[in-house]
Amino acid sequence: MKRKDLNNRYDIPYGKETQLLRDYTEKVGEYTIKIRIIKVPISEKNKIGLKYSLVLIRGGLRIVGFDNHEGKEPHVHIKDKEYKYVFLNEYKLMNDFYDEIERHVK
Repeated sequence: MKRKDLNNRYDIPYGKETQLLRDYTEKVGEYTIKIRIIKVPISEKNKIGLKYSLVLIRGGLRIVGFDNHEGKEPHVHIKDKEYKYVFLNEYKLMNDFYDEIERHVK
């Protein structure tokens, strides 16, 4: 799978009235890519103002996942391991996600 097959989804809409920034599922060969980014109020529990889940699935198993959820800082799942993720903005998040996909999909 090449990036050109994946990278046509970088247009994240922005606006005060927009709550759901991205809700996207695509099947690419034997893989499924799911991306969900929601704008939420900035709070103690969510300092970045976004809730997100970006995942690459093959055969029902998560290969790569980027997410943040209540009670946890942003992090990355690579197969069975979890790593801290430094969130800068949603565009970098998308790029990092697709970079990680390229590392794991031949």
